[in-house]
Amino acid sequence: MILLQYLHFFCLMMYACMAGYILYKDPKSLLNKTCAILIASFSIWNFVEVFYNIKDITKDTAMLFQNISSIGWIGFSSAVLCFSLAFSKKEKLLKNKWFMVLIVILPIFLIYKQWTNCMIIDPVRQAYGWSYTWTDTIWTYLFYAYYISFTLLAIYFIYRYGKKTEKLREKRKTKIIVASISISLIGGTIFDVVIPKLNIYSIPPLANVFILIFAAALVYTIVKYKFLTITPAVAAENIISAMDELLILLNQEGNILTVNKATLDSLQYEQKELEGKSITMLFQEDSLKKNLLEKITKEEVIKNNDSSFLTKNGKKVPIIYSSSPLKDEEGIVIGTVFIARDITERIRTEEMLHDIIEKNPMSIQILDTEGFTLKVNPAHTLLFGAVPPSDFSIFADLQHKQPEIEKLILLAKSGEIVHLPDLYYNVHDVFSELPDVPFWIHAVLFPLKDKDGKPERFVLMHENITERKQAEEALWESESKFRTLFESANDSLFLMDQDLY
Repeated sequence: MILLQYLHFFCLMMYACMAGYILYKDPKSLLNKTCAILIASFSIWNFVEVFYNIKDITKDTAMLFQNISSIGWIGFSSAVLCFSLAFSKKEKLLKNKWFMVLIVILPIFLIYKQWTNCMIIDPVRQAYGWSYTWTDTIWTYLFYAYYISFTLLAIYFIYRYGKKTEKLREKRKTKIIVASISISLIGGTIFDVVIPKLNIYSIPPLANVFILIFAAALVYTIVKYKFLTITPAVAAENIISAMDELLILLNQEGNILTVNKATLDSLQYEQKELEGKSITMLFQEDSLKKNLLEKITKEEVIKNNDSSFLTKNGKKVPIIYSSSPLKDEEGIVIGTVFIARDITERIRTEEMLHDIIEKNPMSIQILDTEGFTLKVNPAHTLLFGAVPPSDFSIFADLQHKQPEIEKLILLAKSGEIVHLPDLYYNVHDVFSELPDVPFWIHAVLFPLKDKDGKPERFVLMHENITERKQAEEALWESESKFRTLFESANDSLFLMDQDLY
């Protein structure tokens, strides 16, 4: 009897620690919540068993302990069914109001019947403690039907999930859990139902001991396969809360675990409205939804794709998004990180910039950070007469000023506006099929910065200064001629002065 008490006490402590540990790992996870409730029912079951077998307690006290214990051994069946639904990704059933009413009301009703002496009665002192008798009433058989059917359903849901999933780790977990529940169901039924029905009371009820097998299986899966311990939502919560990018953490099926504040602000959702929903609810195009979900479930990496999110009000938010599998320290994929950048302001700026560029009489060339052409305006094509020079090499002809050019381009890349040296340029040197018509250009290079102040593109503006250069040259020639005449005149005047003397 003492050994049995120690066993119950050990189970009590283990269950209490397990329930607390599971909730600590992720209090928001539906799977963790249902598992913690299940373990808590084990704990209640064993809590009273510790005192139930004390030698000196009275019959009435023993019956009171049995009634308290019924919260665990009756509620267990509903708890294991809820756990199986969360485990097998059938969260929708758990969110169905009428289904949950059935799950909760039935055990409450049966607990009430137990407390009104309609099921287990007549505690009898035995060598190991107290035995009991099942009443031959409809309520007893309703309880049998309830716990057997709910437990078998739980086994079925977990088994079916294991058969359908392609993930080897998930298959192994389901095999362990299905086997442990089955053993617990069979062993508990034999020792706590069949044997008492046969009026055999020399053998103690051992259902809660068989439940220990199920609990041990859960412990094993937690240690071996990191079951219920990998919680990306909790681990990343403090990191992602201040991010400007829209960050969404997904499970392996593409359902949303959590999102950061930037996502909620941009899409106008509440956290609870997104958690547990598929990421595809945020997109409109059916083809994109299917392709995205397929890539996520296949653990593929997505980089810089363009699309639009739908806000709660149906408004489109243009984004650039990427996603990548999230792995634990052993390299096992546990979910997906989905990051998007709201480019509404960027598109608006680009549209304004487009209008300005297209209508600007000056030649304008948009370059990327490496100096390669992204876009030109009509004035640029008109000036150069063909496809624009591809990059900064337009200045390569300035051999004698090349070091200065390189320094100026580096200065522009650091975020400064620079005026490049005037260039005597000939399109024929770049495009031999075009006429040999050289001209002078003056160029200004200035960066377009991102929100962090770093250049992400460059605007290169060209001005045809041939006429100005020609005017300057003509003026210089006139000044030179004048200076020559002036110097000649001075010489003549000097000679005349000498003659006078």
